[in-house]
Amino acid sequence: MRPLIPVLASLLLAGLLSAGCSEDTGTAPAISDLTLQTTTVTVGQQATVSGQFTFSDPDGDLESFSVQVTAPTGLSQTVGPQAIQGAAGVTAGPITLAVVFNPGVAGDFVLDVWVVDSAGNESNRLTSTVTAQ
Repeated sequence: MRPLIPVLASLLLAGLLSAGCSEDTGTAPAISDLTLQTTTVTVGQQATVSGQFTFSDPDGDLESFSVQVTAPTGLSQTVGPQAIQGAAGVTAGPITLAVVFNPGVAGDFVLDVWVVDSAGNESNRLTSTVTAQ
């Protein structure tokens, strides 16, 4: 039977060596200026909430965006990730979004928006509110 200590030391050394060889994943994108054209919808009726935000991505590798909708009840659903067409090589610009939902209850629905680049770097999140009456 082999001694356990040399095996553990080998594993520890391999872990330390691989930790120093990390891959460069670039810079995370950033988003700002979220505006929604629709901020009030009717309970029980399907509504399309459209809007726009701007992005900055020094690496030019923006890939997708997602929107998380949280109902007044606390339940949430994420829409996406949705591919961003024509973003390859683009380092800044506007993104238009449209979210279709049918609010079953009255109150404020919170929308969180974020983007992800091809390296998996996630941006900050922007938040806006849509009121169902």
